[in-house]
Amino acid sequence: MPKSTDKFLYFSVELLQLLSDLEAYAQAQPKNSSIAINSVRACRASMEKLISKMDDLEVGFDKIAERSRRPSSLFTSIHAA
Repeated sequence: MPKSTDKFLYFSVELLQLLSDLEAYAQAQPKNSSIAINSVRACRASMEKLISKMDDLEVGFDKIAERSRRPSSLFTSIHAA
């Protein structure tokens, strides 16, 4: 089963592709669709910020996990001797 971060990445890419498709569709319309284009762009900007925050959180969790493994491995090596 894929990790939740893999699922998040997959759905993020899919959503960003959908937003690109919506923007292209809005730009292709004969009438002025600046409201739709601006809405899609604002949504994409917000999504990109959220993706960036999620990436930062993942890095933080990885650091915490690495730190939590160090003391236990040190404890094990001390008691194994």
